[in-house]
Amino acid sequence: MDPDTADPDTAELVRLVDERWQTLQTLLEMTLQQSELIQQQQVAELLPSLSRKQPLLEQFARLQEQLRPLAQRPADAWHWPDPAQRAACQQKLDESEQMLAEMMRLEQQCETELVASRDQLAQRMQQSDGSQRAASAYRQIQQPVPTSRLDLSSST
Repeated sequence: MDPDTADPDTAELVRLVDERWQTLQTLLEMTLQQSELIQQQQVAELLPSLSRKQPLLEQFARLQEQLRPLAQRPADAWHWPDPAQRAACQQKLDESEQMLAEMMRLEQQCETELVASRDQLAQRMQQSDGSQRAASAYRQIQQPVPTSRLDLSSST
């Protein structure tokens, strides 16, 4: 094997790590946009955003599966033609882990904000329902009750 070329497994590892990094970068950007939509309470815009994000999440899961067997190899089993290439791959792995952690943190924050928003909406709806019932009862009280009159005047 030529010492200046990577073996096929190393080349595949570099490709997968790069694709994973790019996918995570896009997912993180989408998660930041998702967070902004939630904070601005733009739920109608949130659903299409989540739909666009789904294929990338599936792609990320596929990449994870492809990387799993490669991760089992010991570090000294890889043939790196250049130490800088190994360092660049390691840096992308590290950055990917940071992006993944940040994305997970943001997803948790988004979920918490959505649950709080849902609970506030439910409370407002309950208060509104109570207000509507009170108004209806008040209107019923305000309506004059027709009184009946006894007609005691009889001609017989």
